[in-house]
Amino acid sequence: MKITKSQLVSVDVGGTFCDASYVNGDKVSSLKILSNSRLRATILSISDAWTVCIKESWSLPYPQILQDCICFQAIGIPIDIKTYDPIAQTLHFYKKHQIYVGEVIDIGTNAEAPVFAAHLLTGIPMNSPLKNIELRIGTTKGTNALLELRGAPCVWITNEGFKDLLYIKTQQRPHLFQLNIPEPNLLHNQVIETKARVDANGLELQAMNKKEWERIKKDLPKDKNTPLAISLMHSYQYPEHERILKKKLRHAGYTFVSVSSELLPIIHFLPRSETAVCNAYLSPILHRFVDAIQSGARPPSLYMISSAGQAMPSKLFHPKDSLLSGPAGGIKAAENLAQYYGINKLITFDMGGTSTDTARVEYRAQIKFNTRVGDIEIASPSYEIETVAAGGGSIIDFEDGRFLVGPKSAGADPGPACYGKGGPFTITDLNLLLSRLVEGAMSIPIFKEHAMIRFDELLSKANILADSTDKNKILYGIAQIANEKMAEAIRKVTMAKGHNPSQYNLLVYGGAGGLHACALADILNISTIIIPYTAGIFSATGIGIAPIENIYIKQINLPLSQCARSLPRRIRELYATHRSKDYALVSKKIYLKYLGQNQAIEVDWIPGVDLKKTFEKAYKQQFGFCLNQTIEVDKISITTQHKRKKRHKTQAPILHNKLTIKEKSVDWSSLSTGKSISGPAIIYHHQATVYLEPDWSASVQANKDLILSRKKKSQSILTWSPEIESALFGNRFKSIAEQMGVQLQHSAFSVNVKERLDFSCALLDPKGRLLANAPHIPVHLGSLGISARLILKKYSIQEGDIILCNHPLYGGSHLPDLTLLKGVFDTNHQLIGYVINRAHHAEIGGMTPGSMPPFATNLEQEGVVFAPTYIQKNGKSNWPLIRKMLQSATYPTRDVSANIFDLKAAMAALHAGELRLKEMVKNYGLKYTHLQMSRLLNQGTSEIQKYIKKHDGKRFTAIEKMDDGRKIKVSINMVYPLMIIDFAGTGPVHPGNLNANPSIVWSVVLYVLRLLCEKDINLNEGLTRNVKLLLPTGFLSPFFPKDPAKCPAVVGGNTEVSQRLTDTLIKALELAACSQGTMNNFLFGDESHSYYETIGGGVGAGPGFEGRSAVHQHMTNTKITDPEELEVKYPVILDHFSILEQSGGEGQYCGGNGISRKITFLKPMTVTILAQHRIQPPYGLRGGDHGQCGQQFLIRGNTAIALDSNQSLSVEVGDSILIKTPGGGGWGKKTSKNTLK
Repeated sequence: MKITKSQLVSVDVGGTFCDASYVNGDKVSSLKILSNSRLRATILSISDAWTVCIKESWSLPYPQILQDCICFQAIGIPIDIKTYDPIAQTLHFYKKHQIYVGEVIDIGTNAEAPVFAAHLLTGIPMNSPLKNIELRIGTTKGTNALLELRGAPCVWITNEGFKDLLYIKTQQRPHLFQLNIPEPNLLHNQVIETKARVDANGLELQAMNKKEWERIKKDLPKDKNTPLAISLMHSYQYPEHERILKKKLRHAGYTFVSVSSELLPIIHFLPRSETAVCNAYLSPILHRFVDAIQSGARPPSLYMISSAGQAMPSKLFHPKDSLLSGPAGGIKAAENLAQYYGINKLITFDMGGTSTDTARVEYRAQIKFNTRVGDIEIASPSYEIETVAAGGGSIIDFEDGRFLVGPKSAGADPGPACYGKGGPFTITDLNLLLSRLVEGAMSIPIFKEHAMIRFDELLSKANILADSTDKNKILYGIAQIANEKMAEAIRKVTMAKGHNPSQYNLLVYGGAGGLHACALADILNISTIIIPYTAGIFSATGIGIAPIENIYIKQINLPLSQCARSLPRRIRELYATHRSKDYALVSKKIYLKYLGQNQAIEVDWIPGVDLKKTFEKAYKQQFGFCLNQTIEVDKISITTQHKRKKRHKTQAPILHNKLTIKEKSVDWSSLSTGKSISGPAIIYHHQATVYLEPDWSASVQANKDLILSRKKKSQSILTWSPEIESALFGNRFKSIAEQMGVQLQHSAFSVNVKERLDFSCALLDPKGRLLANAPHIPVHLGSLGISARLILKKYSIQEGDIILCNHPLYGGSHLPDLTLLKGVFDTNHQLIGYVINRAHHAEIGGMTPGSMPPFATNLEQEGVVFAPTYIQKNGKSNWPLIRKMLQSATYPTRDVSANIFDLKAAMAALHAGELRLKEMVKNYGLKYTHLQMSRLLNQGTSEIQKYIKKHDGKRFTAIEKMDDGRKIKVSINMVYPLMIIDFAGTGPVHPGNLNANPSIVWSVVLYVLRLLCEKDINLNEGLTRNVKLLLPTGFLSPFFPKDPAKCPAVVGGNTEVSQRLTDTLIKALELAACSQGTMNNFLFGDESHSYYETIGGGVGAGPGFEGRSAVHQHMTNTKITDPEELEVKYPVILDHFSILEQSGGEGQYCGGNGISRKITFLKPMTVTILAQHRIQPPYGLRGGDHGQCGQQFLIRGNTAIALDSNQSLSVEVGDSILIKTPGGGGWGKKTSKNTLK
């Protein structure tokens, strides 16, 4: 090929494949190699010890490049290649080597994959520079290094008091039903704390002066190549301290310095700190990668692609920008394709080797500023992409009685079983066995017999004997599991944002995407699919057209009414700060939200736009309603773009066809414009394959793209084996609850619901039994079913009705937890089941702000009481009644607006669940849906029966004491098939607020039963079917009259009694030592502020594991408010938030440490503390020591005043509250080898 002056090679390096595209004038070529810089082939015959004949399907434009390459055998022996004859397909080696017919070999280089791909495409010899070529790269190099922990541990410099923040994070444990909580993966190995500090208003509390620098300098690493990360409180707005530190560190000779305010200057200290540390951690490996490409290829210009689809000069590139760069390339290509076809609504579906990415494009895709990779939240501009661990290389396994797809992947080496290198059974193997792949058409050799061997091993593991017919049915079922898992990701970018996926076109790409396209569209009721001819390298083509851009952001945090007139000036000032003669301003955006919320909505700013109306329209589209609340400008952003000419071609899609092809397998490259193919059929070329389902047809476009149309949706209901159905319907029911949770979080108003996630959503069967839930708050979840049944005994729910309740007589946990219950009916008005949620309102009235008065003696004193009340009847909401009840109680709410807003959000969540449940019945029928509900409950029953049978005849007992000496006494008797749990001997009704009710007790019992299950099953009330509860009147089950003034107080029963009750059951069953056994409720407020948090602590150790430190355990799992968010929204300073060292009990396995948290008040406030394990220590087991008790102090001046664990007090300006939470108990006798955790 003649080399022109304008050439472009764009490369997408994925987890399995490296895709590359080459543009030389009007000529375009592409290829796909393995991401480890290899091409794969098999030995067909051997001429002599120097020469072999191979079988390959590479379609290389310049095969002579392989003369400079190396042959790698399966056992890893490299063989230098002398010559390669592409016509005869023979390799000639320099030396003799032992090699075998049928052996799988790799051919490649030790250069990075983009370099190898570029030379293969251009024909430039491997050792020569890539002259006149612009090289662009998107890569998962950083993503894989992060997930596999292969970066360079760094040193983190942060404010004094926050050294443990990246360990504690949000306090949440990753899985609800987990006694052995894994330690977090820390990317830093040293923390240096600085005393320098500014407050939320930029006031310097302590200076970053010479003395402070000298103190920091003493702790710096000697190796100047050690990556350093800097993140300081409020630097997003006041970055001077970070700038001083960076300047001094650079002057001191440190190579890698990552500064949080430079990476993304937006509020939220935790993600900004994680980003700075992650960027530092990845800096050496990404810079080595870029340097290797620069030195190996020597291109005149090298650009890296960002997660927001921008091409960035490699010298300006930050490692954290690369984490979603490959998927971003695909979305950039999707935006271009949408313009090409004149389509404004696309859902992208990018199925690669390791994972699948999906996004929503309406003319363009949305940008967000926080992305989660693994368990790390990255503050960086990126496309709003939802990723699911289900790609072609995703491993299919069998565990806990069901088939699993992902999250583990076979990667590039060994790859799927059919790649012939001993890999596991994967989605690629599944498609091969379903005859959806054409052998010989792929870019690497595949071996069907290897896939079948692995599949038979999988069936053996599942203890399934199957003939060929049964095997096919099982394969189809597993494919459906994978399809529904991927469809759920699409729902998260559409339905969870208020968009109906059926109103969109599905754009499918990635080498494996076309194999699942029709099935996905059927699940989502999408009628049109677009599959580009370049689907296999689509992300690479997008990387090639990505504009050279920069995004700049400024945090505002002001009411719109206050700053609307100044926005044009602020945008001009932001542009002036970053102005460059080579870049033009192409985009101006305002990010708006309601005051008190955190989720902002992006609005394009153009002169004369009505920001209020535009925001409200977008908000209503997403959440179904608007709020009568102040609109706040969260931040502004501008995008500048390099002044290059852009070419856009447009062409209307060809949808009307004349010629029809009916062959089962069709070579895509042979198809001409206008032809139509009816399914079932396989359409393939060497980079992508499409499986056309029977009810679909495909039309060929002028550019060889395919547009697929559904003839009609089949109404037949397929039945699967129990193993398949268990996975399918378990996931379906759970996904409904999860979507309700997403809807509630996004549309909620209060910090407590939106930030702390103190809510739960669930699905109930027609009898009101808990069927499925999202992984929310355990103390809520187990009580939702019994609460619904108590309500339904006295109140009927018809279509359009929603009942609101928080009364403990009807299963309410405590008054701040408001429960909404709604029936779901099909088109024939038959009851399908119920959707239900419970959310904690930080203010619901009562004697003290925060609605958790420690000295209340009756229910009325704790706030507004809702006996079952129709908040909606026959589809009509009764907000005047609800508002009246909230404001007319003896102790009314202090924030009626927040209550109403959060109730509206909860109703929207119910509506989202209702739609999904109705859709399920529409697809599968009412009878079949009810059958699956019953089977799911039976699975729960079956699981607990295994435990009861194993321990038949045994009796387990335990006694635990509350801090005031009240006993919880339990006897658990196993009399197969029954488990009898008897609380005889438990203490009397509490005179204060430490009273529970049967719903709380059942919630704890259900949680512990789930811990006993060997299989990972959905929490459901099938677990309790053969469990008998004997619950005498006392503080676990007091009598509740109708008059709230005569009811006992309960606010501590939900939080504290539930935790201590869990401790008691776990002690009886000897599952683990005692965890902190409290929620450490901490509240403060006045007439204009109300704040509530629960604080984590130490986890009890157990057989074979140590207790995790500084985390929530058992009946709660709420997030704690971000430090910057806390200080911006409330008149306080967070002095420290750290691990309380040596507070866990010693033992063979040590208990986890608690937390130390100190807050200073800048205004007079009322403070409430409600906690346990201040007198009774968390027990150790099997000889392990107990954990330390918790403590709390009022710091006034230089005096520390010890406080009770159940107390309310007034604090003045300058006062501080210090809370030290309990440690976990140890397990087993300690030996001389044991050390304190």
